[in-house]
Amino acid sequence: MSKFHPDVDVLTEYVAGNLSYHETLMVAVHLHYCPECRKSAHELEALGGVLLDDLPGEPVDDRLLEETMALLTSEGPIKRTPKPYTGYQNPEVPRPLQKAIPNGFDSLNWRKLLPHLQVCDLETSPDGPTITLHRIKPGGRIPKHTHRGTEYTVLLKGGFSDAFGDYNTGDYLCRDASHEHTPVAADNEECICLTAVEAPLRMTSWKWRWLNPFLS
Repeated sequence: MSKFHPDVDVLTEYVAGNLSYHETLMVAVHLHYCPECRKSAHELEALGGVLLDDLPGEPVDDRLLEETMALLTSEGPIKRTPKPYTGYQNPEVPRPLQKAIPNGFDSLNWRKLLPHLQVCDLETSPDGPTITLHRIKPGGRIPKHTHRGTEYTVLLKGGFSDAFGDYNTGDYLCRDASHEHTPVAADNEECICLTAVEAPLRMTSWKWRWLNPFLS
């Protein structure tokens, strides 16, 4: 079970539909793994419904009601043919990512960034954050770095640790410029993470600072 979760303010904004696309995706992926946060989200939705019910109603002109009813009934009942489900069931891939990863993690076009690290960009936009998968070999170490902007991470497989804690499948993390860390994957299994980065990382280890111009 997940130990690291989005806070209640983030869940509230998620339920209200006020988060950006990448924040919504990260929370949705976490909810796939976390029954505790799914329960909280359902409770927030129910609370929102109660609050809406308590709002005073607005008077509606009788003519508007008649026009609306006439429009609804003018063409007869609407018939919908259910579309066959063409998805797949892959236990490794969370439901919100199944469309982006239709054939599992191994089928993706991974590129080698470091000897123990592969990456795969799921979505890159000049006007938005980069959404990327990181695949770290068992025991692999990511060089010490900090963040020029906010970085969201959800673990999809395996686990890693850093100076702030130990993380496992389903955990949701939010890092910024105040966090400097050296993630190390667990020894017994590869680690796959989904990240959304609002600005490039900044390597702080002297050995890897030469990478910074290539990350901007």
